[in-house]
Amino acid sequence: MRSHDPGMNDLHEILSERGDQVIGREGCLEKIGGSVKSSDFNDSLLTWHIATDICYHADVPKKGHPDTKMSISLSNYMVYLLRDCPLLLPRGIGKERYTQTCSDVNKHSELLRQIISGRNNSWDSYETISQLEKDSSGTVSVLCAGFKLAKSLQSLETQDGWENKRKWEMISQVWVEMLTYAASHCGWKEHAQALTRGGELLTHVCLLMAHLGLSEQCLTS
Repeated sequence: MRSHDPGMNDLHEILSERGDQVIGREGCLEKIGGSVKSSDFNDSLLTWHIATDICYHADVPKKGHPDTKMSISLSNYMVYLLRDCPLLLPRGIGKERYTQTCSDVNKHSELLRQIISGRNNSWDSYETISQLEKDSSGTVSVLCAGFKLAKSLQSLETQDGWENKRKWEMISQVWVEMLTYAASHCGWKEHAQALTRGGELLTHVCLLMAHLGLSEQCLTS
């Protein structure tokens, strides 16, 4: 929270953030800011999931940080919602995007293994980008966008001198913003239905945000 008692304009801004506030604070808007600006939230969600997963497996040889585990857990949880509980997320073409992205991942599984292992300079290969772009042309798959984002995130260490810990702190905070964005943009009816099934983490986050005044319905006129 930027203030203990945000007004309507501040609250609109807070609830509209889905990673851009964190990315801006780290000075990375020009580099990766576009990844959270899609009009379809599901596009950004899946793009970041692909990138997070690639970075996670590429960084396995390095010492893990708590933010690494939290990032992959939140990433997997948000995709679970997209696949199994789409009504809890902002409307979009998530199901079709998810299906076509999975198909692309299966098609390029060997190439992805090469990228993660660092073989054949796949991170910087023009052929890699061209192949992914060609195969995803005319579809709503985000595999290519996810790969490009993963490459940009890895370059924060290899080119910009970031520590691995700092990179994963930013990734985890982007996922927290995505989680709170989704929680605040889901209708109370959908949250109530989720509670009848035992509740989702997303619903509990929404209730906690309302308790803290981070809900437009909590503001007085």
